[in-house]
Amino acid sequence: MPSLKIVKYKPEHFKYILKLNQQVIDMPWSESNLVDTFEDNNILCLVCEIEDIATGFIIIRSVVDEAEILLLAVSPKSQRGGIATILLDSCMDELKNMGVKRLFLEVSDQNIAAVKFYMKNQFVKLGVRANYYTLPNNIKASALVLSKSILFD
Repeated sequence: MPSLKIVKYKPEHFKYILKLNQQVIDMPWSESNLVDTFEDNNILCLVCEIEDIATGFIIIRSVVDEAEILLLAVSPKSQRGGIATILLDSCMDELKNMGVKRLFLEVSDQNIAAVKFYMKNQFVKLGVRANYYTLPNNIKASALVLSKSILFD
């Protein structure tokens, strides 16, 4: 069985995150946006490595007792293998240790797989931002605003 581990972001992960962002994310971030993001002290990024090869990542911004998922991506070869759930669970543990009480995100209503993933992981819909995203071919999509409480023992 391959060795899987979740590690905190290191600068050597940047090229991988940039590449995966361009491969998997419907509306990929620019390189300069990612650089700026990693310069923010409120950013938490976890990377999933299998046999020391990065296969997924999650980027979170936290402020006081709230946090937001900015990006979550898993390489196409590793999708549907539970890596996104492992990344999300690991992130929730980190956020809990930081005193974060609620996690938010926005996801395109056209990204059915992502919407199902978040609903399966007990996120609830708070609202909709109509025509928030412009997808390829100038298709408009609404953003679903989702939230999950981080429970403390």
